[in-house]
Amino acid sequence: MPAGSDSDAGNPSVAGPDAAPAGAQGALDASQPVDTSVVAPLAVDAAAPPLDCLDDDKDGHEARACGGDDCNDDDAAVYPGLLDGCDGKDNDCDGTVDGSAADLACSALAPSGAVASCSSGSCAVRCTDADFDLVAAACVRHDDCAGVTSCGVGSCVDGVRAHSCVCPSGYAGSGSTACTDLDECLSPTAHGCDTSPLACINQPGSFRCECPGTHFGSALGAQGCARRVVSLAAGTGSTCALLTEGKVKCWGDDAFGKLGLGGSTATARGGAPGQLGDALPYVELGAGRTARALAAGSDVTCSVLDDGSVKCWGYNGYGAIGAADLNSFGITSALAPLPAGHKAVAVAAGSGYGFALLDDGALGRWGRTFVAYGLPAGERVTSFDRAPRYEDYHVCALFEAGAVRCWPVHPFVPDMGQFGWAYDASVPPQSYPSVQLGSGRTARQVALGDAHSCALLDDGAVKCWGANDKGQLGVGDVFARGAAAADMGDALPAVALGAPARAIAAGGSHTCALLTSGAVKCWGLNDAGQLGQGHTSTLGDQPGELELLPAVDLGPGQRASAIDVGQHSCALLDNGAVKCWGTNSAGELGQGDLLTRGAAAGTMGAALPAIALGE
Repeated sequence: MPAGSDSDAGNPSVAGPDAAPAGAQGALDASQPVDTSVVAPLAVDAAAPPLDCLDDDKDGHEARACGGDDCNDDDAAVYPGLLDGCDGKDNDCDGTVDGSAADLACSALAPSGAVASCSSGSCAVRCTDADFDLVAAACVRHDDCAGVTSCGVGSCVDGVRAHSCVCPSGYAGSGSTACTDLDECLSPTAHGCDTSPLACINQPGSFRCECPGTHFGSALGAQGCARRVVSLAAGTGSTCALLTEGKVKCWGDDAFGKLGLGGSTATARGGAPGQLGDALPYVELGAGRTARALAAGSDVTCSVLDDGSVKCWGYNGYGAIGAADLNSFGITSALAPLPAGHKAVAVAAGSGYGFALLDDGALGRWGRTFVAYGLPAGERVTSFDRAPRYEDYHVCALFEAGAVRCWPVHPFVPDMGQFGWAYDASVPPQSYPSVQLGSGRTARQVALGDAHSCALLDDGAVKCWGANDKGQLGVGDVFARGAAAADMGDALPAVALGAPARAIAAGGSHTCALLTSGAVKCWGLNDAGQLGQGHTSTLGDQPGELELLPAVDLGPGQRASAIDVGQHSCALLDNGAVKCWGTNSAGELGQGDLLTRGAAAGTMGAALPAIALGE
């Protein structure tokens, strides 16, 4: 019957979730009348949602009950194509709750040293090392010694979920009682530090190798420490070092026994392998005596001893070493003939003569006897220097007020301007004029070469006068200065060092300055590389050379604390080592050969070893 006919109104069809499909047994036939007395009416749950086969969770997938592929149309995060997470759901609709992808999701959450897997809808994390615990999302080693009181202090050894009582390395004991520190320094073969001097320092549970303050070096092995040098003296063909504890060593040319090695024959040292280090003996200064200052000349070496006396060794033709026999040489038991009741505070050595500054400020020289210079009354000398060669001897003295006076040792010394005034033999020493250094300027130090003189001024500037044939004055020409008053004072230019100096040294025909930074600059004659520039060109005789002069390369990070100059140049480094460069005809550079250093590229800096002076 067509739908909507009046007969449908009295026999409504019942449809709902419990209706049997057409053709099924017991299905109602709409064409037959219904006996309401037999079939009870179906109850309808008004609260149940209607089956609408729509995409209820709006994820683009219909429910499976309606022919779709969404296994959970109530959760938009569940449908094929997604990955399982560890949440107790079949997120990818593959029929497996928390599948393999869930383990991967958990692994991404595991901290370093841990693994994670999905179990019962949550990630289970564990540390891979059995001795580690998971603490605040991190794997932390389990401390089995925490709270343990059965071991001695410091002897509990943390194991794997267990502990043991064992004294650590460097200690002795059972571990269950106190552990005692072992002194590794008692066994030289165990610690490997230099034992001469003992460079091993014990510390709790271990030790370290460190040279004592009197030495420097790596402290490892038999020669790991070398005795520090306190001051040095560069002479003609020889070098001497005053080491800690007042000991002295000299090397190079041994003419007339000026190295102080003793014996009846002169023997040069330093020009062949194996002659330095511990093989080089100390100078015998006398029973119980030590040195406080050194000076090296052309044929004589002198030292101020700890008691204020002076001991010299070398040529004695004029009585410099104090021995009565003028034919004697080398080192003897004699002392220099100082005036009775006086002590020396500084000394200088020449060729056959010695010079000393006494404790009362007087200055003099001796051969057979001591002769004081008759300087202005009431003025004390604080320091001095003398020219290194006999034929050009002159002396310059620095006085308390900062004035400088210079004069010849002998009247026949040629005047090259090195005195800073026109020397007149008729002028008595008491009337020697002061060298004019410039308006308001005073001196802090003097240094003399063969025929030139230099002064370190109170402002750190350096001025030089005298012979200048090799540019040793450092003023950019070869003209001598000092013989005429017009050359001096404000007219005398300072050396263009680029920075203040704190010390100067001169020898032969070259000059060196130690700057306040610890750098060293040298100028003048350079025939054997004594300027340390890797070539043999004279510097200071042409305009602009000093302004561009680089510092001597002493090695990476090395700075000098003192300098001295003979025919070669030397620097005392701030670590107590000594390096020398220039001429090396007798081994004065202390390198175990006769090769010059500083005259060719690649011979300075790290390529120039410090002199090995031994323990």
